[in-house]
Amino acid sequence: MPVLAGVACAGFSVDGFARDKDAARKSVAAQREMLQILRILGEPLGVAGGLARTLPGWVARGLLWAMPWGVRGFQRQMIEVHFRKVHAQTYWLLGEFRRAAAERGLDMPALDALLARTPSASS
Repeated sequence: MPVLAGVACAGFSVDGFARDKDAARKSVAAQREMLQILRILGEPLGVAGGLARTLPGWVARGLLWAMPWGVRGFQRQMIEVHFRKVHAQTYWLLGEFRRAAAERGLDMPALDALLARTPSASS
């Protein structure tokens, strides 16, 4: 979900997001913060969650940077349309993660910074 917010920061452009090092960095850090909340809530992380938690930040950012080269033409357009459609849900779910962290007295600076840059679902 933080990647979807990062793509929204770049005007729903996969290419724009890949060039925005700050959004990519915040997306990776926010993902780790969200995994921490899931662990506290007792939710199973699964293989993907465990990998995201242990993957070095520079590797995760490199994968995000390479994302536009992994998709071409029509696929990229469809991904960007999909990001637009799920933006309201993503924004709401990120807010729920933020509230869950606040209820437990946890700070989520990367998610806060990412949400501050992400256009609201109503804009």
